[in-house]
Amino acid sequence: MSLMYFEGTSDYVLATPAIITTFEASGSITPGRFVCFNSATDQRVHVPNSSYIYSHGVATPPAGLAIQTVASGDPCPVVVFGYCKNIATLGATAVTYITCMLTVSGAGYVFPTSSAVYKHLGTVGRAISGSASKCIAFVNTMC
Repeated sequence: MSLMYFEGTSDYVLATPAIITTFEASGSITPGRFVCFNSATDQRVHVPNSSYIYSHGVATPPAGLAIQTVASGDPCPVVVFGYCKNIATLGATAVTYITCMLTVSGAGYVFPTSSAVYKHLGTVGRAISGSASKCIAFVNTMC
């Protein structure tokens, strides 16, 4: 449980226990946003680019929620399971209702998975509360 004491962790982890794993950063990472793996074989994580919306042919799985500001090559603590707060939301589609599933946008923000297009695709958790800029959610990128 020593990973629970990373700088910035208390700003994002709402309750313990939580599973926090450390990965190597590939590029600079901002806390409160989701990160994804570089590829199926690369264990480094990065902020997703604009083409990162789940689709049938794209296999860039989310790693979890980054909870510390890091530079490329640094260790990056990532919440893969647990209750989290201050998760950055995509303002255009604010998370305003509870229990909605969340999907990751092209810049690591989350948005509610209310569209039938996204319901069959991978999600990163369920919202508990939210607004146009932040939300509280149960994060689960392990499934």
